[in-house]
Amino acid sequence: MTDLAAFMQNCRDICDASPDVSLDYGKITALAATFKQAAKAPAWNDYISNTAKADPLDMTRVLFEMAMICAQQGGFIYPDETGVPQKWNVNGSGAAAMLKKMDELRAARVLPGIDIADPAQMRAAIEPYLEGVPSKDERLEMFAEFCAPETYAKLDTLVKEAWQEDAQAYNFDFTFVNEMADLFPQSFAADEFRKKAILAVLMTAAHADTRGVSVTTDAPVAADYVLPQVLEGLGVLKLSPALREKLTAREGFDESDATVRDIRAATITACDALAKASGAKPQEIDSHLWLAGRDPAVKPKLLPAMNVYTTWF
Repeated sequence: MTDLAAFMQNCRDICDASPDVSLDYGKITALAATFKQAAKAPAWNDYISNTAKADPLDMTRVLFEMAMICAQQGGFIYPDETGVPQKWNVNGSGAAAMLKKMDELRAARVLPGIDIADPAQMRAAIEPYLEGVPSKDERLEMFAEFCAPETYAKLDTLVKEAWQEDAQAYNFDFTFVNEMADLFPQSFAADEFRKKAILAVLMTAAHADTRGVSVTTDAPVAADYVLPQVLEGLGVLKLSPALREKLTAREGFDESDATVRDIRAATITACDALAKASGAKPQEIDSHLWLAGRDPAVKPKLLPAMNVYTTWF
C-alpha cells in the first residue's frame, strides 16, 4: 500500500518525465484565485437507494452503495467492428447509462450484497441486464466482489474505525481509500491511481455533508477523462502536438498506454496544486472544473476527451 506522500510524488515524477504532458503553474495560480467560492459538490442522491437515504444516516450502507456504482463507472468506451471508438451512453453520458442500469437492477431486486449474496446466483440474475453493455464480463466480476456478507462486514469495520469521536467526523483518509480498495481488487485495487475508490469516498463525503455528517479526507481528486479535458482547455495542462492530434482525431487508447498514465498523473498533480493554492476540497475542485467545462466561454475550446478502453474510468 502506497502512502499519500509517495503517491503524490510518483504522480509528480511521472508528470515531470512525460514527453506529452506538462503543467503551467502560472495558470494554476491564476485559476486558483478564481475559486472565491468553490462549487459545492452535489448530494448524489440518485446514486443510492431510498434505504440508504433513510435517517439516521448509515455510513456503511451509503459508502457500500456508492462504491458499488462507482465500481461500474468506467468501461464506457469500446471499439466498433472497424476499430473506431464508440461510447455506451444516455444523452452523451456513460455515467447516466450506468445509473439507469443500476435503477433497473434495484427495481428487479438483484443488487449484489443487498438482494443477493451468492455470486453464481447474482451472475445468473444480472447477466441478462448487461446484454449489449460494454465490458460485460468484467462488470459481472466487479459485481461479484460486492456479494459476500463478509466483505460488507469488513467495510463496516473500516468505517467504524474511521470515526473520530473528538472531531465528531469520519476520517476517510488515503490509507482508508487503499484499505477499502483492497476489499474490491478488480473494482478498485487494479488501478494504480485508485480513481473509483477515491470517487466513492468523495461522493460519500459530499452526500454525508448534506445530511449534517462530516467526513474528512486527504485523498486527491479522482483521475478520469473529463478533468484533463477541462484543465487543458483552461491552459493548465500543456499537451504535445502529437497528443493533441490523436485527441482531435478521436483515437482510442489502451489503458496501459504510457500517455494515459501521464495525463492522469498530471491531472492529479494539477488538482493537488489547485487545492493547496485555493484551500478548496478535492470534491469542490472536481465540481468547479466540471462546471467550468460547461461554461459557454470554455466549452468550445475543449479538445475531445481521451478515448480509453478501460474499466478504471
